[in-house]
Amino acid sequence: MTDSVNPVVLWLLPMSWLVHDLEEIATIDRWSRRWDPHEDDDLTPVQRRFIGIVASTRQRFTIAVGFVGSVVVGATVAGMFDPNGFGIRIYTTILGGYVLHAFGHVGQSIVFRGYTPGVVTAVLVVIPASIALYRRLLSVQLVDIGVITTTGFLGLVLFVPIVVGANWLAGRIDRWVRTS
Repeated sequence: MTDSVNPVVLWLLPMSWLVHDLEEIATIDRWSRRWDPHEDDDLTPVQRRFIGIVASTRQRFTIAVGFVGSVVVGATVAGMFDPNGFGIRIYTTILGGYVLHAFGHVGQSIVFRGYTPGVVTAVLVVIPASIALYRRLLSVQLVDIGVITTTGFLGLVLFVPIVVGANWLAGRIDRWVRTS
């Protein structure tokens, strides 16, 4: 390793994640109410399945975002404190899942033929911030293309259980709060 990355640079990941998720939080309620998978005959099976997974109240969605945010911040701290070892691998794994999920937002908007929560910041914030982070990590030789590819794939694989787990926990907490 010939150089190092300023640890502050690594915080671009959670900062861009926050901007992205604020868009999702701000728009999830209205978007979810727009679609009723049980009554809307124009929905395709793919659209119905996606709505069943994503449609949520703002409160439940915000709780889930908090759980995912703790993973993003934890990965950033790991990258800061261990930039030449396992910590940066954890960071690039989460970064990989993060950037690849942005393309999922674009795909969702194509499937729905319009806006879906998070698509604007996925394109304008997530992808550019992730590219900038990868370029910096490559320029200081903390990672190479092999590490980016491997951790990116792993991040994509882990993204689903992290989000599903966060949604499950959010649902449990939301039900507990409403029954208390």
